[in-house]
Amino acid sequence: MEVPFNGDKVLCVKIDNTLNNEDVKHLERRENIYECTRKYWHVNKERAEKADYVMGIANGIVQVVYIPRKWIPTATPKFAGRYEFEGEEVKDSPYIGMNVAQLVKGQVPIRYFNM
Repeated sequence: MEVPFNGDKVLCVKIDNTLNNEDVKHLERRENIYECTRKYWHVNKERAEKADYVMGIANGIVQVVYIPRKWIPTATPKFAGRYEFEGEEVKDSPYIGMNVAQLVKGQVPIRYFNM
């Protein structure tokens, strides 16, 4: 399957659970889409730092795109060993609204493309 990201290095994160689910028992509810997208990921830090973009995916659709500026270990004890990023939103990204369901299907919440 061809990856539709024009050679951009992309990290897709599934945010369905924290974005849409009002009854989240095993995850921490977050106050906005940025917090849903940036926090508590089991990533390979060196690989994640190569990403040009981090995309928040819900229901197979790209909801939001960020340029990650820095990856740091989370300070939240409940999520020790995970990472979060600080980044800048790309409001006019051509990827917003793209259907990537076939690329991110399955239970794995993160996917790397072109890296």
